[in-house]
Amino acid sequence: MIVDCHAHLLPPWRMAKLIKWTARFNPRLPVPETIALETLLAEYRAAGVDAVWNFAHAIFPDETDALNEWNYRLGQDHPEIVPIGTCHPETPAPLGVVDRCFTRYRFLGMKFHPFIQRFIPWEDRFRSMFERIGQHGGLVIFHTGFGEFYGGPLPLSGFRPIVEIPGLTVVFAHANYPQVEEAFDFVARYPNVYLDAVHLFAREAASWASDPPQSEIWARLREGLAAFPDRVMFGTDHPSGTGWLVDMYGDVRAFGLAPELEAKLLGGNALALMQRLKR
Repeated sequence: MIVDCHAHLLPPWRMAKLIKWTARFNPRLPVPETIALETLLAEYRAAGVDAVWNFAHAIFPDETDALNEWNYRLGQDHPEIVPIGTCHPETPAPLGVVDRCFTRYRFLGMKFHPFIQRFIPWEDRFRSMFERIGQHGGLVIFHTGFGEFYGGPLPLSGFRPIVEIPGLTVVFAHANYPQVEEAFDFVARYPNVYLDAVHLFAREAASWASDPPQSEIWARLREGLAAFPDRVMFGTDHPSGTGWLVDMYGDVRAFGLAPELEAKLLGGNALALMQRLKR
């Protein structure tokens, strides 16, 4: 069972912009701006991926409703797609958006990107939004890490009031790269916190965040996986990742993990989370 817990399959008007933006920082990205959605879906099938958690997060408030509807339709048309909801924090009536995500669309969870959406998640004015997700017993996924890349810190310590909200299951995407040890500290303290390991295995990721060295990051990753084998999932960020699917899954398999642990990372843990949340 393979589950990509972090993908960005988007409407054509957003897909080309995403790939163009990614290529500015990773000129070796082989995915063309003109790639079609069906081509990406076929690539997933060829790679043996059984389910894809799809993020279509709103960059601007007025995109929220249209992207949720589009992602919902994508999941209806393609059962392997597991749509993840979005809500730009400045969207009018955000609690209504949350309710629709979990009652009308039956989404697995919601994804937020504090850097791209330009907000501080733990500000008091946003707390009710996360409390409402908790009331639905929902999953919330936050982009974490790559602060150097995005031009500003997002201290993981700020998330403590959020992960303590009753009913929430929280995933820290990118595991706070490159300070992954801080992410594993959260996993140790909070049983409702999971990590996704997007980009952590990529050979060229060191060029995006050079401190600490990649070898040290990998050492912390091995320690964390050994300590918490059921709480880390792998995702690709495709098509804005570090290559084609075969390349990114090849990086994981070249890491030399024990077969049982690799199986949990590549899909077992995400599947268990989906089954527990029953969405």
